[in-house]
Amino acid sequence: MNAQHLSLFLCTVLSLGYYWVVSPPGFRVTALDVGQGTSVLVTASSGELFLFDGGPDESANYQLGQLLAPWQRTLSVVVVTHLHTDHITGLIDILRQYKVGEVWLPPSTHTTEQYRALLNEIDDQKIPHAIHYALEGCNQTCLVPRIIGSGTLTILHPPKPPKEQPPPDQHDANLVTHIQDGAHSALLTGDLNFPHLLAIQALCKEQLCANAEVLLAPHHGSKTGLTPAFLALFSPKVVLISVGEHNFYHHPHPSILALLSEKQIPYYRTDQSGSITVFFAPELRVSAQHLYAATHAADQPP
Repeated sequence: MNAQHLSLFLCTVLSLGYYWVVSPPGFRVTALDVGQGTSVLVTASSGELFLFDGGPDESANYQLGQLLAPWQRTLSVVVVTHLHTDHITGLIDILRQYKVGEVWLPPSTHTTEQYRALLNEIDDQKIPHAIHYALEGCNQTCLVPRIIGSGTLTILHPPKPPKEQPPPDQHDANLVTHIQDGAHSALLTGDLNFPHLLAIQALCKEQLCANAEVLLAPHHGSKTGLTPAFLALFSPKVVLISVGEHNFYHHPHPSILALLSEKQIPYYRTDQSGSITVFFAPELRVSAQHLYAATHAADQPP
């Protein structure tokens, strides 16, 4: 190793060590820069790690290695919002690199090579896994949260079908999770579209749905993924948009950005800012880092 390489290595080690030391304790949400796809890491104030999707390639795994300290090798829950490749492909390597407490799966099936590989990896490692719905176990009359460490996770979508048949569309089976950690909260949406927003709004008319300070913009900022009523329901203080630079689908849609600007809700885009972390220590603070240049646009269903 020559002097130049040694200097670069030491700078990298010191900068990562600085990140591990100075990162404030407490609840935080990180939208990883995975290009046109989604992967979100949530750190509970008690230290548990929750991962939502794994993006379209190795980008998420690479960034987890930079963001997490060497001793942080356990993901308490991995949530698979739906089975499109821009959300699940990167999970296969992540399951091999980290100890996973359990995997939450959506109530749908898929025939892609990536999905079969993901299921095989889950089975090979004997990771506990189950299909999840909103309102499960309570006959459509209550929401059932799961408490893991300091985090309370509640599924808001999809509703459980009467005959438990897989929905015909992947987005109809999309898992939406609300996380509450003390006074702070986030809503991880996956690829919701307008009908799914209406279903959640109808659910929240009957149930008390808590606000979400951090909102992951549904469907990468698609024009059918966000409405004024949905914003009013959850009252986010900041919106994160996971999107690839110059992507084929032209996400995020200008109408969504205009809506957020009109409502005076700050938003941050991974294609512009890199990986984005929202801290609560105790006030809300946003930090962005270009950990990995994954700004390609994956060719995935819109």
